[in-house]
Amino acid sequence: MYRYKCKKCGHEFTVLHSMNENPEIHCELCNGAAQRVLSRVAVIFKGDGYYITDSKKEHNHLSSEENNSHNNCMNCEHVVD
Repeated sequence: MYRYKCKKCGHEFTVLHSMNENPEIHCELCNGAAQRVLSRVAVIFKGDGYYITDSKKEHNHLSSEENNSHNNCMNCEHVVD
């Protein structure tokens, strides 16, 4: 699905076509020539290797000392990732 904007009247609309196609698209209102518009996309970084200031969520709120003391606890209610 691609977004187009009419060069004549400014109307924006979407058209579904293959990525390999480059069709001549005309405005559905005034039949003027339309140009494809680039849109923003959302990017989410997941996995290891990202800085803490990136969109990575914190899973463990324990300090490393508290974390180590709970690693071997069988009946502990603390969740350790």
